[in-house]
Amino acid sequence: MKMNEQNRNLLILLSICVLTIFPLLGLTDYNTKGEPREAIVAYSMLEHGNWILPRNYDGEIAFKPPFLHWSVAAVSTLCGEVSEYCFGPDHYGCRYLLVLCQT
Repeated sequence: MKMNEQNRNLLILLSICVLTIFPLLGLTDYNTKGEPREAIVAYSMLEHGNWILPRNYDGEIAFKPPFLHWSVAAVSTLCGEVSEYCFGPDHYGCRYLLVLCQT
């Protein structure tokens, strides 16, 4: 099966994205004060099982839509804990999707 030029370029772009980002996922700490706050919401979702109206430790309902918290909690379930490594794939996955949609 012969690969056309557009599919070949897409494969090269995806390979570059994966090779440059995924090895670095767990190496950095949370870089803003907003990221730990969102990770706390994901942690409380896993701890209390409240997936519809997640709350943080102060009892406040999360301000952002819950998709980010759901995806962080889902990745954290696979990893066993909420960490910087579990927080990264969601952001980078969305970035990859944007890059691929632009091509």
